Amino acid sequence: MIDAVGEEEGDEWQLIVRDNTVATVEPERGDPDWMCEHCLRIVESEDASCCANAELMPVWPA
Repeated sequence: MIDAVGEEEGDEWQLIVRDNTVATVEPERGDPDWMCEHCLRIVESEDASCCANAELMPVWPA
């Protein structure tokens, strides 16, 4: 099993070879935290508000 990372953010997968068969699997990421794109604070949920007119970005724990 090889953990692979692409060029784009969040572009991750696992390459699995078993008995001469190759498969790819996307890892389970769970629920993301949400971060304000303006002040970079973590907020409670996707529906929370932080800074005026700022979008929230999903951030997955490492």
